Amino acid sequence: KIVDLMSNPPFKMPSRNKLAFAQARHTQGEICFYCGVWTSKEHLTLDHKIPKSRGGATKKHNLVFACKSCNKAKGNLTVEEFKVK
Repeated sequence: KIVDLMSNPPFKMPSRNKLAFAQARHTQGEICFYCGVWTSKEHLTLDHKIPKSRGGATKKHNLVFACKSCNKAKGNLTVEEFKVK
């Protein structure tokens, strides 16, 4: 019975992106990780510190909030590369 509930739960599970966003918001608040400016939820994006295209995972430890302008400027760089830029 437990296996049946795990593979077919009686409720809809949130998507991974929604869960990741909620976890990041809980730990970081609504502040841009890169510029430190408080930003409304509508202007925040969820950014991968190590980009997915470079092997970064969509896990809590690799996700941060970034304002749209910082996220666009960071692009495909890691946090360390972005700081040097």
